[in-house]
Amino acid sequence: EDFQDKSSGDLIRQAVNFRAKLASKAASSEVCLRSISSTKKADESSEQKPKPMLLTVTVSNKEGHVEGVCLLNVTKTSEITVHDVPVRKALPGKTALTSMDNSLECVLTETGSVVAADGKPQDLKVAPWDALFLISR
Repeated sequence: EDFQDKSSGDLIRQAVNFRAKLASKAASSEVCLRSISSTKKADESSEQKPKPMLLTVTVSNKEGHVEGVCLLNVTKTSEITVHDVPVRKALPGKTALTSMDNSLECVLTETGSVVAADGKPQDLKVAPWDALFLISR
């Protein structure tokens, strides 16, 4: 229902554009929904179901090299800081990535860690109910 809201139009356009840019290179994709447990007040039950926070989609070519990464914050109120992208197995090499609007550059390491060009850790910020689309350079 949230995607039918008129304010979701820009996000949907970005997702379609991301998919179109990778269509000729994509051979496989890996999807992960990250969750965290929320904390409750002392007078409430300590058991709490984890809440979905971040949907990641990693698109790779037939050689296994990353062609693109989508980070979608599924929360409505919290900015998310991403330090790494989940990968099932080590990637075949480092991948230089840039945001589709060219406002951000980073490197995805073989283990999925996000670093700057100089190798120092880099945080990726994703606003509430927004996404960051990164493509290989």
